[in-house]
Amino acid sequence: MKEKKIATFLKKRRKQSRLTQPMLAKKAGVGLRFLREMEQGKEALRQG
Repeated sequence: MKEKKIATFLKKRRKQSRLTQPMLAKKAGVGLRFLREMEQGKEALRQG
C-alpha cells in the first residue's frame, strides 16, 4: 500500500514539473526502467 502512495506522489510531482520520465531519470541519476517501475508502484525495484 505504501508503494502506491509513493508512486502516485512521484508521478504527480513529475507531471507538475513538466518532466518526462526520461528527463527525470536523467536528472535523478537512475535508469528509466527503475523510474517507470517506481511510478507503477512495484514493490521490488532494480537499478540497472
